[in-house]
Amino acid sequence: MYSQQMETFIVVAESGSYAKASEFFGRSETYLKKQVSELEGQLGLALIETRKDGRVEMTDVGKYIYSEAHHFRSEFDRVLTKARLVQSVVKS
Repeated sequence: MYSQQMETFIVVAESGSYAKASEFFGRSETYLKKQVSELEGQLGLALIETRKDGRVEMTDVGKYIYSEAHHFRSEFDRVLTKARLVQSVVKS
């Protein structure tokens, strides 16, 4: 299943900073950093580098994962919508 950690990574990457992502999620920067760190640990890959000014940059691997994850998120949303439609038809 699509993970919250992957969603956190996508939003951090898109927003360019943990501070902006924190506002989006309504969660602390520390929590979001932990989410991304845990994802990196699970994957065994460094996805984001934090600059001294607080901005984040994706690593080359992070850019690839972002691209694929963004596509997967859209596909997962489509599949989930269809599954809910099927379920509602079965219940009828």
